[in-house]
Amino acid sequence: MATEEIESIFPQDPSLGSLVYIAASNLPITIPWMRKQISLGTGFKTAHAETADPFYTRNAFEAASLADASITFVSAEGAGSHLESTTSTAGRSAEHVGGSASVTVGCRFLGASGAGTYTKDILKNKDANKSSIRTNVRAGTILFSPPPALSSHALSLLRARYTDGSDPITVFNGQFGDYYVAGMRLGADNATFVSMKIDDESEASDLRAVVKGKVLFITKTMTYTESKRRFDEREAWITFNGLDTLASRNESLSVMSGSADVRRIHAVAKEYAAMAKDLEHRVDRKLKELGLDRNSTKRLTLAHINRICESGLVVELLLLPYAGLRDYLEAARRQP
Repeated sequence: MATEEIESIFPQDPSLGSLVYIAASNLPITIPWMRKQISLGTGFKTAHAETADPFYTRNAFEAASLADASITFVSAEGAGSHLESTTSTAGRSAEHVGGSASVTVGCRFLGASGAGTYTKDILKNKDANKSSIRTNVRAGTILFSPPPALSSHALSLLRARYTDGSDPITVFNGQFGDYYVAGMRLGADNATFVSMKIDDESEASDLRAVVKGKVLFITKTMTYTESKRRFDEREAWITFNGLDTLASRNESLSVMSGSADVRRIHAVAKEYAAMAKDLEHRVDRKLKELGLDRNSTKRLTLAHINRICESGLVVELLLLPYAGLRDYLEAARRQP
């Protein structure tokens, strides 16, 4: 790829990454998902990622091969993380969002999802003082094993020599996209974020400790009591954002310090903290309802996958390039 092409797709903020930039290297892509039906094998065009619908209804795989494909749930026992972040620079927000969410910033097809809305709200937040707690659980991944065969029509597009000089890969991508939904990651994300905007930054450090202790329940400092008094007396805007994918909850609140509304933020944050604490057990209960177990591998049917999508357990989609498929590579090499 030419230097000019690389520069044109390089992300403006390297800390966020770029879905198109990753696709230029034919690397796997993970995107957040929502409580919505999606089929394995569905095409995706990365160049259309910022549109309302980058997915393709026309399937590149042979119908019979897709229907007979072996689909497996591969468990991921003990996978998850718990992260606490604090930043004190207005421009630094990427530390408070997850990796898969950060590469889909600006993708309108995720606009209605809780993760998409949460990420957008956090990244546009310009307050200098920010703190967050993020908890995630990954129970396993649903995958083709192995992937189905491409259809004869799809292969013919790659083998063809076009009289108008069209590139076969460009023609293929135009009909099916350049990536396909190869897997579904099951689990859940919980996040609590709070920021503070105050005119006198000389007091921000102590007041930030109060916000962390009072709203996020992070360990309080020695100066907490005195700082709390000053916090209640000062005018500072507090913004709260919460996300829980399994509960399909996403909330955003902004209040003035010292007002009765701070109690409302405290109460909501407490709910999210309780959900985070119970996140692993909630995921396990949902898995059990669906006949799955984090300690074992299981073969699945398409009907089973539809139930899983409806459950809210699909937290991320794994997208793989068609260019990684053996029959795609063989067809692209065998042009007449």
